[in-house]
Amino acid sequence: MITRGNLGALGSILTRALSGACAGALSIALPWSVLAESGDPRLAGLAALLLQGPAVVLALLAGRLIGHWAPRRAVILSDLASAVLLGLAAACLALGWLWPGLVVAGLANGVAAPGNAVQTARAPDLARRARWPLARFNGIGDGLAVVALFGAAAAAAAALASTEIALIVAATALLALVIAVLDLLAFPDLRANLRPAARSLATGWRALAADRTLSSVVLACLA
Repeated sequence: MITRGNLGALGSILTRALSGACAGALSIALPWSVLAESGDPRLAGLAALLLQGPAVVLALLAGRLIGHWAPRRAVILSDLASAVLLGLAAACLALGWLWPGLVVAGLANGVAAPGNAVQTARAPDLARRARWPLARFNGIGDGLAVVALFGAAAAAAAALASTEIALIVAATALLALVIAVLDLLAFPDLRANLRPAARSLATGWRALAADRTLSSVVLACLA
């Protein structure tokens, strides 16, 4: 019998795997499309930076949302924003706007990062509600996420030979929408100190700017 606690844990594991699939498909499909169009590996590297840079920065700032914003709200809004932006990116690519589509896909990758960070941070709560050992919960979730990441990357690489890049990105938008629906149905209400997101992010930016070590890590990751 599936209890609400088990539903929350299973939903989180599944959405983490689907999120990994989205990230894997985008990380291969978009830079390779730039390489195929331009023939310049440097532009493909720039495409990868535009795609991953927002996720690096927003994942660090997500710590403010984890502690001070309602977890369920943060997860669902992050999912929905990512789905909408990926749909917009697919529309740009369908119109032949490769670089604008890439920038929007990077933003989608970035806004998904806070939701993923909340999922990871609240893993002990989800495991406890399901009465699972935390190691078991994390092991299953991380294992499936890695399989989905590399499996989707391989599938995207194979699909590029016969499928338009816009269709691949549209498929990731659909996956992001499925993630939002699953989190809406399964992610539980967990306690947090409510604080407006804008104020939390502003505090995060100030903390990031004041911490030279953390700022150096951000720059190194972007490089």
